[in-house]
Amino acid sequence: MGAVISYYKFHLGRWLMFAFAQLFPRAAARRVVELFQRTYRIPPPKIERLCESSARVRNFLLAPLSRAFDTPCTNFQIPPWIKGYEFEPQNVGTPKGTVVFVHGFSGRATQFHAFLQPLAQRGYRVIALDMPGCGGSPGESANLVVFANALEAFVRANDINPSCVIAHSMGASSTLLFASYCQHSPYLDRLSSLVAISPPESLLNVLYGFGDIVGVGGSRAISVDFTTSSLLDKLSTRILLVHDSKDKEVPVSASRAIAASAQNVVDQEHSRDETANSSWQPRQLKFRYVETEGLGHKRILVDANIVEMVLDFVDETRDQ
Repeated sequence: MGAVISYYKFHLGRWLMFAFAQLFPRAAARRVVELFQRTYRIPPPKIERLCESSARVRNFLLAPLSRAFDTPCTNFQIPPWIKGYEFEPQNVGTPKGTVVFVHGFSGRATQFHAFLQPLAQRGYRVIALDMPGCGGSPGESANLVVFANALEAFVRANDINPSCVIAHSMGASSTLLFASYCQHSPYLDRLSSLVAISPPESLLNVLYGFGDIVGVGGSRAISVDFTTSSLLDKLSTRILLVHDSKDKEVPVSASRAIAASAQNVVDQEHSRDETANSSWQPRQLKFRYVETEGLGHKRILVDANIVEMVLDFVDETRDQ
């Protein structure tokens, strides 16, 4: 009986939202975006709690947003701090570099538990962040730009100069946005590589789907498009792109489109290099695309082969 009531309540709410959208499209669009950005928190499983217990847990201050540092968009505010999990490098005098982890929408830092200590054992300082509205960080909503702004404010406030950023899902697109807009920041002069796992290509398509679910046509939900591929021609680093062919949350077509765009950027740079004079300095965007099968959207973060491949990529690109 409860399922029947829930069914009719859902469809009644959807019909009312549809009617509201016909009368007040702008207000309905704002409501859809508000609902879309509302985060939720799921208690971490035991293995993630064990990972947390072995980390140095800190609240990292975030710097005030400033256009002087090329933040992507200061219209989206960020909290004064976010929670982070830090692992000091082991068996080395000087860290090989600093690796920062960024999770996806409504995710948490400890979802990367399979990567964190192994990277520290390889000699890296490792920091995994609970982004705004997620995990132990303040806030009730978030979006791609909020994540990007928070990442920029984090490195600036804490004098963090990452050698690599590893990110998942929406966090991967946020990281590419951050790196492309802030490429001339003094805090990114050591950034040699990015790892993007299961990134969406167009958040507009995701929002369209959500708008349809709640009864508002996607075209009414947002008026500005955004694609991950559009950021690639601003980047000059090495990118490892990983996606599973059976991903049900972010379809693999997203990464295939991103990989095709990345190849197009590389081809254009090679063409310019061949026709330019000796003073031409081409950008060094390089990428590798790996497609897995059967790991889905989240299990890809704990697969031993993927973890080893990512760790090797971080090592390979450190001094290049």
